Amino acid sequence: CFDVTFQEMKIQNFLTIVTASIECVFFAGIIYGWPSLEFVLIKEGYFSYLCNGTSKNSTLYTTTGNKTLSCPASNSKLNLVFTIGTSTMMILLPVGGYIFDRFGTWVHRTGATCMLTVGVAVMAIATPDTAELLFIGVTLIGIGGLNLLISNIKVAALCPSFRASFVTLYNGSYDSGAIMFFIFKTLHDSGLYKLKDILIVYCFCTLYCWVTTYTLRPKKWFSETEDQPKYGIFQWGSKCGKEKDDSKETDRILGQDNEDNTTELPNSDVENELDNRSLKECICTNMFLTTQIFMSLLNLIVVYFLGSYETWLKSFVKPNEVSTLTSILGVLLLLGIVVAPLNGLTTDLVMKLCLKIGYNRYKSTWLGLFTATTISTLFGVLFTLCLALHQVYPAFFFFILMRSFLYASNTAVIAIAFPARHFGTLLGISMMIAGITALGQFGIFFLAVKYDPHFSTINYIMIGVAGLTIVHPLDVLIFLHLNLAFHQRKPGVTTSES
Repeated sequence: CFDVTFQEMKIQNFLTIVTASIECVFFAGIIYGWPSLEFVLIKEGYFSYLCNGTSKNSTLYTTTGNKTLSCPASNSKLNLVFTIGTSTMMILLPVGGYIFDRFGTWVHRTGATCMLTVGVAVMAIATPDTAELLFIGVTLIGIGGLNLLISNIKVAALCPSFRASFVTLYNGSYDSGAIMFFIFKTLHDSGLYKLKDILIVYCFCTLYCWVTTYTLRPKKWFSETEDQPKYGIFQWGSKCGKEKDDSKETDRILGQDNEDNTTELPNSDVENELDNRSLKECICTNMFLTTQIFMSLLNLIVVYFLGSYETWLKSFVKPNEVSTLTSILGVLLLLGIVVAPLNGLTTDLVMKLCLKIGYNRYKSTWLGLFTATTISTLFGVLFTLCLALHQVYPAFFFFILMRSFLYASNTAVIAIAFPARHFGTLLGISMMIAGITALGQFGIFFLAVKYDPHFSTINYIMIGVAGLTIVHPLDVLIFLHLNLAFHQRKPGVTTSES
């Protein structure tokens, strides 16, 4: 694609790349706009029957006369909806990855899009009297959206020279998906539309995902061996003989790339030994363990903030300011598409500086990862500190930075530290463990509501939780040091070569 001039890129490739980014923004990542949706759900009275032990028809009013129907019991229930939705989508990610690897893009995306459409439809038919349907709707939306992201990341195969840039772009677009629920909130606040009407229209909008699946995505996988592969609408009614070989060709090319990289580096002996590890050996390493501590704890903080956002704000700001601050957060979350590339730029800059002063590419790469993971931990500590001090706008700022750096750093470490053939499985396991850990967020929220209504103690504890993730950057540094020391002890290798 970009191996030639931009003008020579086929229109289909261009449309595929653009529509994938649009899909991530408007469909895949909407679940992370939960604070905006939660505000609307509270305003419409979902789970309000839990307040004060009254019936489902009870109502409470603010000083402005608008229905808010909020109490600790209803807030806890909404928090549980979000917790189950986000945790389930991460826990089941390995299943979606297996379906993609086994059956191809069309089957995988059909299932993901079906879940997204059904999830939105279930939320549309839910009412305050049937609020329990939110558990099903939000969970399906989360599972469908995350699997759409996974399928869209594969679009980067169209541009091998810019693969990392497009992967970052789609992850950033996924982060910006929170803007959709903010749009829902804005339309609802106008007083012209009900949530049900908005969701019905949005349900029909998911047809976009169905159309792009069968017109701009391959039946199996994107080929990395053809300059202009035929896919999407060009495969209708035709038999592409090379489809069944796509995965094998991809593995072959990947293996060649790994060989080229290891021969190019001075410490190829170390990399060859590490690349021969089995999946079990990879999982049992200190690197994977600290990666999980890093990913699970910071992801827990992300889910904790989004799930408790409404209750946290109400503990120290005026009720009429909650809506405004929620809208501001909704807009700022759109910046994810801009902030996400900063992780890659930071890593690349450190690598270039290290190469410039004489380090080899292997050492420069790991020092770049050390910098990115350290910055992620720093952002996590600063974010939780702002939460504890009730500094709203700085908290928004550091939350966006931490969230973007977290997922990009986790993916980069797994891609570089472990054999390429285990990447999909290890990433799926990593997300699954993080999803299981995120279930603890509901317990934290429940304890905070009951014993710490101002979230003071909990947020100070979260500072310590974020600080614990420093073990991962330190392990990255130790990993690099030990491997270089091992290489220096090998016969026939001089210090200058290392």
